[in-house]
Amino acid sequence: MIELTNVSKIYEGSLKAVDDISFTVEEGEIFGLIGTSGCGKTTTLKMINRLEELTSGQIFIDGYSVFDRPPEQLRRRIGYVIQNVGLFPHYSVKENIAVTPKLLDWDPRRINERCDDLLQLVGMPPVEFADRDPQALSGGQQQRVGLARALAADPPIILMDEPFGALDPITKERVQKEFKKLLQGIDKTIVLVTHDVFEAFDLCDRVGLMNNGKLQQVGTPRELLFQPADEYARSFFDNHRFQLEMMSITVGDILEVIKESSALRSFSAGEGNGFSIYHSDSFFSVFEDSDPGERLIVLNEEEEQVAVITPNELLEGFQQVRRMLKEGTDD
Repeated sequence: MIELTNVSKIYEGSLKAVDDISFTVEEGEIFGLIGTSGCGKTTTLKMINRLEELTSGQIFIDGYSVFDRPPEQLRRRIGYVIQNVGLFPHYSVKENIAVTPKLLDWDPRRINERCDDLLQLVGMPPVEFADRDPQALSGGQQQRVGLARALAADPPIILMDEPFGALDPITKERVQKEFKKLLQGIDKTIVLVTHDVFEAFDLCDRVGLMNNGKLQQVGTPRELLFQPADEYARSFFDNHRFQLEMMSITVGDILEVIKESSALRSFSAGEGNGFSIYHSDSFFSVFEDSDPGERLIVLNEEEEQVAVITPNELLEGFQQVRRMLKEGTDD
């Protein structure tokens, strides 16, 4: 668990980059920090591993102050992924991944096995990529090596600063999807800094919205959309609100609202002619990939069929959920 309590960062000239912020990141949670450029989100991230020293306040990791150990020892337990990757050009891919395990005096055989396992994990077979130079890799491949390096010593915490920001849109979308799948197989506490609200809503369990060094609101993507704390939080998402609402409402939310409808009951016992979807899938991810004539099979976490539904019924249910959430906000 990561806990920030009344944390501020003031630079020379009384520039307050971070202004008395407090929040907690639970163990195993993916927590996003979003906001416009210069709002303090990257400075906040860097204070967690002491790349920036805080001016006032406290930061705790698992109940211990970040000042309880030297910075270099603290950072060995925290993976760090940055926008431009920062791979060492004179090291091979495997040597880049092995940097922290070597600092920790791991046995060479253990290091080799760990590097090979991580390359497999990020979809880069070691026989093909281990001995390559970083310059011979694409941007997306370099980003995956950067992630593998951050995971090398199996740290409980990963800090990510605009990790996909330097990628072109097509590569970025592909790498984000791969990263989302990868997250399902690792148990890490992650703090992600991004200016991309779609990225934050897609990847994060909760999000902190920053503005001028202050933390405006912390909540789930749905809470930020439908329960804004103030006018700034309300207006921040206006340009992309409808698509973000589609991303924050799940198939399970929709089924809960329309489970009494006769159409759904009649389809529940039938067979689908489309693909399978899951309770936890966002409405956006399902609707953009489906055709109106399909009947989609809905599965729960145990892979059991719970319903068969058409995209049009999902759309009607989405509108119902959306109205209910907005009415709840108005109240």
